[in-house]
Amino acid sequence: HRDPSVFENPRRFNPERWLKADVQDYEYVPFSGGPRQCPGQLFALNNLRVSLAAIVSRFAVDLVPGHRVDRTYSAVTRPKRDVAVSLRRQDGKFAAAIAPGSAADLFDRP
Repeated sequence: HRDPSVFENPRRFNPERWLKADVQDYEYVPFSGGPRQCPGQLFALNNLRVSLAAIVSRFAVDLVPGHRVDRTYSAVTRPKRDVAVSLRRQDGKFAAAIAPGSAADLFDRP
């Protein structure tokens, strides 16, 4: 990840670079691969899940007003596109989020 022919200013901490990166095979390999892959890979991936759970328990996740959530099906129901959300400090008041759209959008009705 320090190859200047792939990444501009490769030694600078710049997480935004991944928003516009067009990464090819073997240009982003955080855990390596094959028989010499990182032995801590599963620990790191599970740590991400724990971190996400901690964030969600401390912040309310709200849909961005006016954002439509269209669904599709590929073994499980999932959004067709990214879902725009905002985070705000949790106030202890939980409410159901209203998402435009309906499960009926998933199939043709007679």
